[in-house]
Parts: sequence; C-alpha cells; structure tokens
Amino acid sequence: MRKVFHKVATDIEHFGHIAMTPEQAKTSPHHLSRELLALGKDATPAQVEAAFNSVMSKIAQAPRPVAPLGLQKVAELPEWKDQTRKQVLSLFGDNQPIGDYPTRQGYEPLILRLSKSAEEQKKWGELEPYSAGLWKAAIFTDDGRRYPGASALANLAEKALAADSPSIAVSFSRAAAKGPIQKSVLTRPEYEIPRIAEKIRGVAGKAALAIGAVEIPVDETDPAYPIYKSNAEFVLGNLDTSWDLYEKNTEALSSDVLRKLSVEYAFWLLERNTLMAETKRAENLVKELTIWSRQVAGTFTPKQEARLKIAYADLAFLKGALPTSRDW
Repeated sequence: MRKVFHKVATDIEHFGHIAMTPEQAKTSPHHLSRELLALGKDATPAQVEAAFNSVMSKIAQAPRPVAPLGLQKVAELPEWKDQTRKQVLSLFGDNQPIGDYPTRQGYEPLILRLSKSAEEQKKWGELEPYSAGLWKAAIFTDDGRRYPGASALANLAEKALAADSPSIAVSFSRAAAKGPIQKSVLTRPEYEIPRIAEKIRGVAGKAALAIGAVEIPVDETDPAYPIYKSNAEFVLGNLDTSWDLYEKNTEALSSDVLRKLSVEYAFWLLERNTLMAETKRAENLVKELTIWSRQVAGTFTPKQEARLKIAYADLAFLKGALPTSRDW
C-alpha cells in the first residue's frame, strides 16, 4: 500500500492506530496514549498513575517528542507522587512537543494546578525552568477564546514579585514576552487578553527595577532606541544620562513605546517635566497615562493613581487654572 493511503487508513475516521505500521506507532500520540485514553470514569488514582507511567515510558523511547493525550485524570489526581510530578513537569520541558500542544487533553488543567501549587507552597523557583513550555502550552486554550492558563501564569509572576523573588518574576515575564504567546495571543484586543498582557509588562518592569536590569527590545537603528536606552539608564540610577537621552528624543516617545516602559520611569518623566515647567510635554504624559489607566484597569497602584491626580492638579496650577487645580 502506498504511504499516502496508509496514512489515511490510520486516521480516526477509518481504522485508527490498529492500522499503523510499527514506525508510525512510535510517534503517534493516540497510539502511545492508549492506556490513558482507555481509562474509565471510575478509574482509581492507582490506575491513573499506572496508565500515566506506562504512557510516559513509551514516549521516552519515541524518536521525537510526542505530546500524550488524555491527561485530564492526571490533573485531577488527589495527590501527585514525586515521580508523577516530575513527569508532569517534563511535559513542559524535555518532553514538550515540537509543534502545537493538543487542546482539551488536560494540559490547561495541569498548568492551573501547577500554578496554584507553586503559589500555595510559595515554591516560586520550581516552575522557572519550565516557564517557556508552560507559556507555550497556555496558547492552546481549551475554551478557544479565554486563556485561564496564561492568566494563572501572569498571576504567578506577580505573586513571585510580591514575595520578593524578582528574578523569578523576570524569568516568567520574559518567557512570555519572548515566546510564541506574545505574537499569537498577547497582541490581540479580545476578552481578558489585554489585561494579561498588561500584567506581564507591569511585572517585567517592576521586577527589572528590583534587580537593577532592563532590556532594550529594539536595535540601535530604531527611532525609539534612545527612549528605551533612557528607560534603562533610569532603572540603573543614571538619572542625568536618562534625562539627556529623553530630552534629545522626545518625539520618539509614542503611546505604544510608553506602555512598554516601566511605569515608574513614565511618572519620573511626568514629574520632572512639570518641575521644569515643560507643560506641553507634561500634559501629553498626563493624557497618555490617564488613557492607559482607564483602558486597562489595575495597571497602576492606588499610590500611582494618586500621583497622577496630583500631577494633573500641579499642571492646572501652573497654567493658572486654579478652580481645576483645587478640584483635583
């Protein structure tokens, strides 16, 4: 039989894995996962673990990474043994698929469980080596519209930062920003995606400030490079250099660029422009920061929101609009 016909014969509409050649079976997710897929509704934890161990043992022998199917019951196990946990984590590490993760096969529940466990146990570093795989798997949401896995990972990064683990927060936020989820998901204006993206950017900026490091995402030929460089110098505490770069390139500070910088840097620019009576620049910054705050609720802390209102009042005072200044 020709290969093309053999391939058709083995799809789920025809004979499935029973028609596969030994070579095809080695990399077939359905064939390698048959113990998990055969589990009944009343399968005991011991049966689930045995099936999972069997599947993972076969996948370890495959010539290329294969994403197992039928992991829902693994995610639902009351408790994970150390070996089970190690194998689950490997699905987002050494055993992550080269292509897409399968949807509705238990990967999203695994992400949610791992994230919740890390938060509850405050083991922020445990998932760091698997952050790229976790973010990649979060792309393939079971819902098709909402992204609970991505939301859980963004929350995890935020909690790690709040728990004084900024390096972990940086790793998680960078894995999202530099991974495939950035282009395929986080740039879309749908459902809760903008809020997730905003949280990741916010964590990245705050974590970079905490560890004294920040990346410049464009090369030196980009018109916005001096602004990113100014932001980096601000993070490192070189305020005079930061201000000089900004003053020479104010036209490069677009709305899009501003939202990719640290929030503290934006407020510093606003307050310094106001102090130096650069009212036009300050007004533009107040406008952009206010729009940003209203479009993505929760971007600024209550203290930052208060600083924004004070800056608005200061500007109104400088312009002689005393009633407006008093109202704010």
